[in-house]
Amino acid sequence: MVGIRLLYYACFFVGFFYALISSALSYFFGGGHDVHHGDVGHGGGDHGDAAISVLSPTIVAAFISGFGGTGILVTSLTTWSVLPGAVTSIAGGLFLAFSAFFLLGLLYSRTQGGSEYQTSELAGLPAEIITAIPENGYGEIAYNTKGTRTNAPACSLDGQPIARHTPVVIVRIVGTTHYVRKIE
Repeated sequence: MVGIRLLYYACFFVGFFYALISSALSYFFGGGHDVHHGDVGHGGGDHGDAAISVLSPTIVAAFISGFGGTGILVTSLTTWSVLPGAVTSIAGGLFLAFSAFFLLGLLYSRTQGGSEYQTSELAGLPAEIITAIPENGYGEIAYNTKGTRTNAPACSLDGQPIARHTPVVIVRIVGTTHYVRKIE
């Protein structure tokens, strides 16, 4: 029984410390890694729906912590054998994982709800060349809209080359290509 209790403690602390460390890293270095974003603004009206994966590290850590925590409670408060305790611990882990999945999904849907945009809204938006555009060729721009920084393929409206870090304005979008001109 000591071995199974040690397993429960190990699971609880591994899951707990993983969540703590990943939250700290997310806070200091940027986050949102558990979210899958759709293509935003391309194809005439796609909306960037955010959805958290059931197998995301955060949800897996919640299951491991819930399994360990429930196991600790079961072994401390009951005299059950290993099998009923393990089944109860799995149920506790699943409950915590699905609770985290639901709450994070709710949180992400609320925080991502206002970031959708359509390509028609981008005309006139300033951008910066991040990959130089050669004569009659393609490069890449970066722009901010509704709190989201986006990179996109771009070409010069007049076919002239545009150097990296040059400020431009988006004139029109055809497919996924953003036609730009230098800001004078």
